[in-house]
Amino acid sequence: MDAQIGVTTGVIVADGQTLAVNVAGAIMPATLPVGYEPAIGDIVNVLKAGDRCFVFAVTGKTLDEYTPPPPGTIESGVDKFLAGFAGTYARRDAQPPGWESHVVTQGDLPTFNSSYRGAWFYGINPTRLKGRTITRCRLWLPGVVYWGRASLTTGRLDIHLLGQVARPGGDASPIQGPIYHTIEKTFQGAWVTLPTQWGQHLADNGGGLGLRGTEPIGLASLTGSSTYKADLTSGQIELAWSRTY
Repeated sequence: MDAQIGVTTGVIVADGQTLAVNVAGAIMPATLPVGYEPAIGDIVNVLKAGDRCFVFAVTGKTLDEYTPPPPGTIESGVDKFLAGFAGTYARRDAQPPGWESHVVTQGDLPTFNSSYRGAWFYGINPTRLKGRTITRCRLWLPGVVYWGRASLTTGRLDIHLLGQVARPGGDASPIQGPIYHTIEKTFQGAWVTLPTQWGQHLADNGGGLGLRGTEPIGLASLTGSSTYKADLTSGQIELAWSRTY
C-alpha cells in the first residue's frame, strides 16, 4: 500500500468558504458521504489518500448505524454563530479607503468628507443549518464605544443583510434592509430580533450583517484597541430552527 494512504482521525473545520478536515494540523479538502450534515468541530474518521481525505465515520460511529427518526417527527433547536470578522469599511478624505477591525462603526461626517460602514461576516458556518426552517433570527448588538454627536442621547442604527460571506476587497453590498433600531448613548449591548427571512438566507447561503446608517455610532468589535473595548461575541447571531422528517 502507498505510504500516503491510511486511516486516521480528523476534525471538520472551515477553510475559507468551504468545509475541510484538519488532519494532524494539515487542512485537507474532504469528500463527505451522502446524508452526512457536517458541523464544524465534528470528530471524524477519514481515509487519507495523498492530499485528500474521505470521511467514512463520525465520532467513531459509522453512518450506517444512524437510524432516522420516524416520518413526521419534528425536530427543533437553537444554534449560535460567532462572526469571523467584525469591523468597518472607512472612507476618509485624502486617505485610501479600507477595512479596520478595532470598532464596528456606521455614519457620515460631511465636515471631514468621511463615511463608515460597519459589518460582521459569518462565512459559511450558518449553512450547517441548510435544509431546516428558520423560525427566529437574533443579533447580539455590542455596546457603544463611540458616539459621534454628543448633543444627542439616542441614535438610530440602520441594519442590513449583506451578500458577502467574507470581507470583500471594497465596501460590502447590502441585499436586504434596513431594519431600524434605536439605542441610547449608554447602550451596553442586547439581543435584537431580525427578520426571519434574513436568518433563512444566512442558513441557506452564509453571509453577513452590516450597519449603514448616517448617524456616527461605533460599537465594540471582536478585537478592540487601546481606545475601544472589545466584545468577543460582537455580532453573534442566534438562529432557532425546525425540520420535519
